Amino acid sequence: MQVHQVQVANGSSVGLPPDVCQDLGIKEGDVLQLVVIDGEIHLQSRQQQIKQAQQLFKACLPVMKSSLADELIQERKVEAKSE
Repeated sequence: MQVHQVQVANGSSVGLPPDVCQDLGIKEGDVLQLVVIDGEIHLQSRQQQIKQAQQLFKACLPVMKSSLADELIQERKVEAKSE
C-alpha cells in the first residue's frame, strides 16, 4: 500500500502524484471512475473496471467442463444422426 498526501486546488481539483501515475500507467487525458464507499474515495481506471467486471461474471458462471460451442456442436451431431 502506498500513502500520498494530495492537496485540493482550484475549488475541487486534486492532482495525482507523478510516480503513482507512472506505476499505474495513467496518462494525461485518461478517464478515471471516482467511487465513494463509506466516506472513502476510490479511483479506478477503465482497465481496472473491466478486470473487476470480468471477475464478477466469472464468479457467477457455472464451472464448465467444455465450452458452450463444443456442447452445441455435439447436440447438432446427435440431432443430425436421429434425422
